[in-house]
Amino acid sequence: MISGMYSYKSRIGERMLSNLPADLIIDSTGSTSHCGLIIQLLLGKVDICDSNERLLYHQNVNYTKLPWENVSRHSYQDFEDALGFDCSNSVQMTKSQSFFRTDRRNTEIYKLFLYEITNFFVAKNKSATEAYLHLYRALEFISYSFPMIYAANSRNYKGSYQHLKECLSGEKTGELRFFQRFLKVLFNNETTLNYWFEMNISSVELQQIQREFCSIFDQINGFEYDFSTSVLKVRFRYMMTLFIEIRNRYFHMLSGQRTANFESIDYDINDLLNGINESLLNWLTVIFFEIIKSGLSMHI
Repeated sequence: MISGMYSYKSRIGERMLSNLPADLIIDSTGSTSHCGLIIQLLLGKVDICDSNERLLYHQNVNYTKLPWENVSRHSYQDFEDALGFDCSNSVQMTKSQSFFRTDRRNTEIYKLFLYEITNFFVAKNKSATEAYLHLYRALEFISYSFPMIYAANSRNYKGSYQHLKECLSGEKTGELRFFQRFLKVLFNNETTLNYWFEMNISSVELQQIQREFCSIFDQINGFEYDFSTSVLKVRFRYMMTLFIEIRNRYFHMLSGQRTANFESIDYDINDLLNGINESLLNWLTVIFFEIIKSGLSMHI
């Protein structure tokens, strides 16, 4: 299927495809929803090609898992675990398709999200900095729209209103802060929020990276991390802060102020970003699938 400047080829066999909701099936007719494309892409079941069908990236990692897993074989279980339905239950499959059909109203949102995630994969092996920027663009775009999708899919309108009111409360109500509060509503269990991402930072200048990283994040109240070895550990609940501060302290570096920044004079910033980018995508993916799963649960 072609979407914008890219085309997508599913590696799932026809027999398996025939038992999935129609919106999750990638074919040459272009009938696949953009939400369905995102789902297959982040489950590690799609090859990204250019508009002439030349392979650009072989995506074989399931980012819906914590931690992510390489995909060696395709099974219904991948979809069932990620989306919360039973592929062998015809009633659930019919109701699931009803949800995806209704969810097509959010096509423009999913189209832009898909574009940034695709650009991330295409860029990740060439430039970690460029790849990070595409992830950040995805984050800024979904930070307001995804909570709205979550609320719209809820049958508990009073509860949804209350949740959104809670997210919008407080002194700082920018979209990213709004999204940060929303995550506490979306994940009402501490297991996910307390999960530790482990990011391997490989660099000949590791000590310089650690020094600047610690000088920045030690100033942030409540931010929990461990960077005592080459593995940077950050909890799920603080990944948003990691995302924002790297943007602020490297791409928006404030010279002349009493603010620690990633000056990246003695090391290559790509060494740091290479280590954290996939964990940032893993984090975004888990959020996306939790929202989709929540919407599906209202139908099945």
